[in-house]
Amino acid sequence: MRFPLARVDVTPAADLTAGYPQRTAARVRVVTREDREFGCERGEYEGSPNRPMSWARVVGKSHWLAEPCCGEAPRAEIVDAVDHLDDIPVAGLTALLGEASPVPVRPRGKRRF
Repeated sequence: MRFPLARVDVTPAADLTAGYPQRTAARVRVVTREDREFGCERGEYEGSPNRPMSWARVVGKSHWLAEPCCGEAPRAEIVDAVDHLDDIPVAGLTALLGEASPVPVRPRGKRRF
């Protein structure tokens, strides 16, 4: 069963934002209704400036993110267009992106990319 979020506060942390954009750390703190507190901080993560994703991982993530809104063949065409962005007109990429549904039309095949 899923419950809607009743309240979410986003507060910038000066100690974390001071290093931006060279460092993109994040801190999450969750306090339950029963006043239980959970937290986590990550200074470096896959995709951060100091740990960029490989092209293969970017392609995998883009397929995972777009799967509910776009079939496999159009996703492959979008990836190819991005890979050759310097050689194609931007209108070519935007036309491909325009073929994707703005809302999910199918479930994801995998839980995580």
